[in-house]
Amino acid sequence: MRSIALPCASVCTIFVCLAAADALGQDANAQPAPSPPSAPEPMQGAHQGEESATGEAKANEAVSQEAPKPSWDVSFSGYFRAPVMLGVSRRPDPLDPGGERHLQLTYAPNRLVDADYNSFAYTRLEEGDWAEVYVTAKRPHVEATVAFMGGWYSWAGYQNPGPGWLPAQAWVDLNSDVTIGDLKPHVDLKGGVFWQRWGMFEKYDTYLFGRFHQAGAAFEVHLPFAQGAEARLVEGFGTNRNGVADVATGLTLMHYTHLGVLYRKYFDLGVYYNHSWTRDPTLFVPYDAAAASVGDVPGPNAEPGGGDYPAARAAGMDVFGADLNLRLPHIGHAWVAASRIDVTNGWALPNIVEIMHSPGGLGIAQNYLGWGEVGSTGSGKLTNFALLYENSLRGLAAQPEGRVPDLGLSVFGMLAHAQRDLLPDAALANDLTQLKWGTDLTLQLYQWLAFMLRYDSVDLDTDSSGQAFRIITPRVIFTTHVLSTENVWLQYSRYFYDDDVLLETSTNQPYPNPDKHVIKLQANLSF
Repeated sequence: MRSIALPCASVCTIFVCLAAADALGQDANAQPAPSPPSAPEPMQGAHQGEESATGEAKANEAVSQEAPKPSWDVSFSGYFRAPVMLGVSRRPDPLDPGGERHLQLTYAPNRLVDADYNSFAYTRLEEGDWAEVYVTAKRPHVEATVAFMGGWYSWAGYQNPGPGWLPAQAWVDLNSDVTIGDLKPHVDLKGGVFWQRWGMFEKYDTYLFGRFHQAGAAFEVHLPFAQGAEARLVEGFGTNRNGVADVATGLTLMHYTHLGVLYRKYFDLGVYYNHSWTRDPTLFVPYDAAAASVGDVPGPNAEPGGGDYPAARAAGMDVFGADLNLRLPHIGHAWVAASRIDVTNGWALPNIVEIMHSPGGLGIAQNYLGWGEVGSTGSGKLTNFALLYENSLRGLAAQPEGRVPDLGLSVFGMLAHAQRDLLPDAALANDLTQLKWGTDLTLQLYQWLAFMLRYDSVDLDTDSSGQAFRIITPRVIFTTHVLSTENVWLQYSRYFYDDDVLLETSTNQPYPNPDKHVIKLQANLSF
């Protein structure tokens, strides 16, 4: 704990000292304020009131010459997507499996294996409701933001408070440019509830190094050099309140570090590290087994956290990663990333680090390390690789954005290899390798009209046959302008499944096989 806390304290001290030195330097160069005039002697007779009025006028003039306090500039920004998803199939009546088949139109995510955000199978083709609205108040050297987020539009469905976070985040960012000899770093000190999003893979909407669900603080330094080069450092500490509703609330802790080097828009190299752990026994003491919510794996004595406190105290998750972004004229944009996740008793560390389609160490343990199956300890290692390449005819010709017609290509993929720490009685395999990849081709025919064709392949166990599926998706996209940030699109997805790709029993569907046909309409806006 001390070795982790000291860097945060040190960088915060440096920030305060630099700010104080800057303020003292300004005070030293400033002209001394004039001394106030001596109070006039009392006067007798008719001139006394006249002199008093003159004194009040001078006082008011002095007050009016004081610098006004800077006002707050308030702005709004955000994003939303609003989808309509129809699963199309011909199936028999659930009570008559051998009967005549009829058309069924269903809420598509119920009968798909790639619609679960917290699963490696997720492709983002069937992403659900989501909205973010940010209210930011800004004045020199400070920004304060409140963020509202939610994932279920209740107007078009039943009341579902679970996905709605109102508000979700709130933070204050203090920032300044500091001069140290020939160096002029920009420094930020952020505190509150906010996220860091590291290693985002936009095609699959997941993170190779983590998105942090935290309340805490972060210190950032951006150090510019000649020719558009820049170095950056991020150091932070965070906490997450986790637990079981109506049972108990525990605390998970984390520390994170990032170093990066940027050269203009062409080259960006980053290395990342974060560590999460707990020192709170609240969730790891026995409770009535009935109190643990459905879906949680209680410990041997019905502890809702999944085990006893000595084992939770030994829990930890370490994430090491690096990525490289290249954006070169004619050649296009390439991104490569790799991460290694070491997990010990991951069941004790939910939520705080969202990574590889998994909410925290608990998600890693369940999705990759077999937690919940006989013989799994919830411990092991996960090694990940990701790749993205994209270019267009406009990019090959080094022409500015907005040119039409244009044809764009992207190729992408991600691999996860798990090594499990198992007990002798485990029936699970020691290793699990999962792979997904895809490609898409987009024709921007007019400023307002584009067509996309995408292919996806997902293999949930490369060492076992029958665990893969493939998707072909054509899409037509409408917008007001190729450079605008809003669009409405219509797509159709055709799924091809291997024999062993079945729905999870938790979906509560009367059929084991997923749908093969999905129609989707979606509206999107960033502002």
